[in-house]
Amino acid sequence: MNISIICFSMTGLETGERLQRALEKEGESVTLAKKSRYLPDPISVSTSQWAGEQFRAGKEGVIFIGACGIAVRSIAPYIVGKKTDPAVLVIDECGKFVIALLSGHLGGANELALRWVQLGVFSPINRLHSSKNEFMGKEPWQFPMEIGEVMKEFLRLRHQMLPYLYTMNYRAYKENTPLILPMYYTYPAEQVAYTVKNEYEYGTAFIVAPVTEKSVQGVGRARTHVWLPEGTYIDFFTGLVYSGDREMDMYRDLHSIPVLAKAGAIVPMTEEIFGQEAARNPETMTIRVYGGADGSFQLYEDDNESNAYLKDECVLTDMDLKWSIGRFVIHKAAGRLELIPQKRTWTVEFWGVKDAEVTVEVEGTGVEASKEYDEALGCLKISVPETSATAEIIITLGAPELRENDVKTQVFTLLNQAEIPYMEKTAIMEILDKKISNAAKLTQLTAMHPEEGIVGAVGEILTAIE
Repeated sequence: MNISIICFSMTGLETGERLQRALEKEGESVTLAKKSRYLPDPISVSTSQWAGEQFRAGKEGVIFIGACGIAVRSIAPYIVGKKTDPAVLVIDECGKFVIALLSGHLGGANELALRWVQLGVFSPINRLHSSKNEFMGKEPWQFPMEIGEVMKEFLRLRHQMLPYLYTMNYRAYKENTPLILPMYYTYPAEQVAYTVKNEYEYGTAFIVAPVTEKSVQGVGRARTHVWLPEGTYIDFFTGLVYSGDREMDMYRDLHSIPVLAKAGAIVPMTEEIFGQEAARNPETMTIRVYGGADGSFQLYEDDNESNAYLKDECVLTDMDLKWSIGRFVIHKAAGRLELIPQKRTWTVEFWGVKDAEVTVEVEGTGVEASKEYDEALGCLKISVPETSATAEIIITLGAPELRENDVKTQVFTLLNQAEIPYMEKTAIMEILDKKISNAAKLTQLTAMHPEEGIVGAVGEILTAIE
């Protein structure tokens, strides 16, 4: 991106210089202007004239470090429309607060706010950075509907993940292992692990690569560079299966970011997310189980309010997956059992798998359980009837197999959202139908010279499994 920054004080200059260094380190082109007689080499034109120059120069982003009123008055004469205006941000002098002032749809400011929320959901601290000032509201309903609704989805997801996050935070206390880890922590011998600075492990289950760039024009998806260590990974949102031991660009629309679950990962979640529900241990639990490898997880629960955990006053529920035989077990809970509900309803979702026959046992006795299979997500959902919260549950899949990615459907969805000529979309689908190698398909696709990013986005789907 081509970005201009202007500051008005010494503190603002320090913030601007830090921001400039950080953006340039990420490969952005940044210029820094100063408008104050107390700063070295200030600009001679007015702030409004400077703003007009940035608009006319086609800058993609304009950042004011100072008062919001200065920015509003400066840009007002030059605002045309969302298809041409740059994104305009206002940052306070200390760099603690950011206002997305202008051009949120195509310019990127509102999109950036959404990506900030998505990052927060998959990080230790999730903050919107609102204040009592009516001009500083960052609540989802303050944004355009297409942005606000996705924000709401992600904030609900954060609450759904509380059983997993609570367990991971107990792990942080017990094992001195933070919730998030840089990639080089687990893979110190891999040189590439030191280069993917925006990528991290999120607890025991996930690798996360937040979106930090705006959507590619015409594609409708933003690009993020990802390194996948050796192994198999399953996308948290789409269920696509990926082969590891490689670097690749991933493309995501506004509804997701790259969150890759490790094969064998077990993730406890809940639908009880409203009001005081979040302050007690849930009666309904959804366990996401990612196929492809063995795995285990120990669910931690306590009284949610005291320091009794220091005396190990808690409930621990072990879970394990033996992928080769398709056997998933929720073992008997152990500990202070009065802390959890007497009965629970369990839903177990196997992600990245083919449909299969299922048997369910509760305390050694076979029970009838409902089964659903979502082919688009590769998700096999088993709902176990309400039973004792401390009962042992065994679920067995007949002939467990990882799904085959539905490349054609995924590419169609991508192209259907893309803003390119429909004849070009048809030509791409015809290439996919050809009985040739993926490499040959990508060569033919490249030769078409489509919109920037289309080849990369299609290539990601086409070569997810190698």
